[in-house]
Amino acid sequence: MPRILEWTSKLLLVILALALVDTVVGGFFVEKTLRLVRGKSEYLTAKLDRPVEVGTGFALEVGPEKANQILDYKTDAHGVVLEFVEISGRDWRALATVDPKAPAGDYVLQVFRRGESDHVKEPVHSLRVFRDAAAASAMASTFSERHFGFPPFYGIIAVLPPLVLCFLLTFRISGRKLKELDELGIGPIYRVIKRKKHWELLVGLGKMHGIVPGATLLVLNPEKEQVGEIVVEKVEIDTSTATVPLGSDVRHDYLVVLKA
Repeated sequence: MPRILEWTSKLLLVILALALVDTVVGGFFVEKTLRLVRGKSEYLTAKLDRPVEVGTGFALEVGPEKANQILDYKTDAHGVVLEFVEISGRDWRALATVDPKAPAGDYVLQVFRRGESDHVKEPVHSLRVFRDAAAASAMASTFSERHFGFPPFYGIIAVLPPLVLCFLLTFRISGRKLKELDELGIGPIYRVIKRKKHWELLVGLGKMHGIVPGATLLVLNPEKEQVGEIVVEKVEIDTSTATVPLGSDVRHDYLVVLKA
């Protein structure tokens, strides 16, 4: 069971890392293009050059009832109609509807305030119209969208619950194992630090286990076979510190027990 949990956790961590990398690459290193599919309606979101204000210096936040009165747009894409649904400072959001017979291709879209004659400073966005959903998926900005049909964020959401469950089960099993070892007078090696001339060990046996400075502890491998000895230098309530030469056989998964 512990071995299965370990490999499952590692696999889920790899998937989580790949999904995060895919999200970052797709979001920051791929050119931002507004994407539409003909015959479909999609929400588009982008930014204006400066916030839309209400005349008091505060950014304006409005819904669809006023957004279309404030903003307008122009595009060279035929059959694309935008209906603005939200404005929040510089951010705008619109529902774009594409005619089923609209030609696929690359176009531009510019959003600006109504009544302003000079809107040259407003960003000109790249707009791509795809012939169908399959073509849109094939040109998606993330690997998961191109090959699996869903954004990497969904992968992150799917992986997190089982990953947390694996960690909880591993923690519970480890706690039970440590308790059983403690009852036998056996402690884990918590920390192995490499110094210039020796290894410094922090082990899970201390004063409460009858350990005193100068005591000799046997080092056991995971099969509980003796592989060496260490002499305790410093003792705390439930831990001890010792040093061994650099050539000694010590690992994080080894155990220690007081020499009889």
